[in-house]
Amino acid sequence: MLAKIGFKIEFATGIFQFLPPIILAMRAMPYRLGLAATPKPQDVADEMRRQHEINSRFISRTFDWLQRHEVERIRAGRESGFGAVGW
Repeated sequence: MLAKIGFKIEFATGIFQFLPPIILAMRAMPYRLGLAATPKPQDVADEMRRQHEINSRFISRTFDWLQRHEVERIRAGRESGFGAVGW
């Protein structure tokens, strides 16, 4: 689409590539399997805040590692086709 309107993509990489599998496993699949209920409207803000807090040192360190790995790929000039964003 960008090429059709005159933009030239010089480099494409993923941003937060590790998130789609986590979202699928933790949010989409439990909901689709009927294991998770839709939160009540008044609880949505609290639920979203809770879901975006990292309280586990292990998970925090894992995310840090994944993000460092992603930055290293970008610095090395390696493109990614999955979740790619053109620059």
